[in-house]
Amino acid sequence: MSRLTYFILANFLSSVSMGVFLIALPWLIVKTLGGSALIAVSAVAMLVLFLLRQRSGALVDSTPRGRLFATAMIGMAVLLAVLAVAPTNTALMLAIFFCGQIYLFFYYVIRSAITREIVSEGQFGRYNGILEIEGQISTFFAGGAAAFFFAQDPASLSSVLWASAGGMLIAALVVLCKLPTKVPEDIAEGDPETAAVQSFPLSLMLLAFCGSVPFICVMLLNVIKPIVIIDLLRYPGEVLALTSVFYTIGAIAAGLLGGRSWIETGKRQVVSLTLLGFLIFCLVPSALPTPAVLYLSSVIWGVSNGLSRITWQTAAMNEVGNRRIGNFFATVSAGVGLMRIGLLFGYWAVSALWGYETSFGYLALICTIGLAVFAIARFRPQFRRQ
Repeated sequence: MSRLTYFILANFLSSVSMGVFLIALPWLIVKTLGGSALIAVSAVAMLVLFLLRQRSGALVDSTPRGRLFATAMIGMAVLLAVLAVAPTNTALMLAIFFCGQIYLFFYYVIRSAITREIVSEGQFGRYNGILEIEGQISTFFAGGAAAFFFAQDPASLSSVLWASAGGMLIAALVVLCKLPTKVPEDIAEGDPETAAVQSFPLSLMLLAFCGSVPFICVMLLNVIKPIVIIDLLRYPGEVLALTSVFYTIGAIAAGLLGGRSWIETGKRQVVSLTLLGFLIFCLVPSALPTPAVLYLSSVIWGVSNGLSRITWQTAAMNEVGNRRIGNFFATVSAGVGLMRIGLLFGYWAVSALWGYETSFGYLALICTIGLAVFAIARFRPQFRRQ
């Protein structure tokens, strides 16, 4: 098999394990400690990620990325195994969730950098689409199934965590044995023009940050959905699990469109439409939060997030060389993390003042601001020239 095939296989196995963090672990924290604990830990994790932003990009661009990828997976597997030994320890649960957020940051940066390194020019959109399909299917089906399983038999948590740890170790082994990426080319020791001091096109940065708004909202949904569905609406765990399944359907649709030419030629229009779609289907469940509406909205959230991510990441891979791609993705991820911190605290304040009933309306407001900023910037001379 080719390096790309092994890369996709390793990504699939690790994404299955990540599903426990994205769906099941937040669900358990809300059930045992309440929504405030989940918000607090998420905010602290994002603050730490922001503080790590200066070194993370340089690390990814100066270290063999396959080795770095495998190291992160092994570390995450160890943490999962530790939690499997004492799955009812709430302090340990919060600590592992915190570490999981750190892992996710490096996971997305390293994965994107490896994609840029091993995929041929002109194929970035196609493979970003494939990775979107594979990642979303594995993560959300695994996490949704775990949440559903826990709803029926909470004592099964330990076995699920052991299985996730095993999957992460196998993924790391595949990377170490079959994906021997080298130190990125063109990085000369002592080069005065390092990636850290180079700038990126304003238009690309704006596309990346505005195109990340649906992703920010999806990350907030990982906090909001368990609170609203379980804590506020009092729906059973199956509803939370099914929203993940329907989200996956939307993500698959987005991934199938990843190789289309208009992803590159109409990138600004795609980002605008995804923001608008996410906005509309945050307003709908805010007014009518029935299970059917939540399922339909989840499909649109999956399409919007998937398409926006594929679009701006493909643009970045086309415009930024292998030498600086890690720094670019780390810069964007750190900026997005900073926005997530502010918006998470904003959600905390809004929910404290007006209740969790405002949750989906708050997401709609975020999308409105993102869409307005992107629309206004598109007509500025600096943006139009680039």
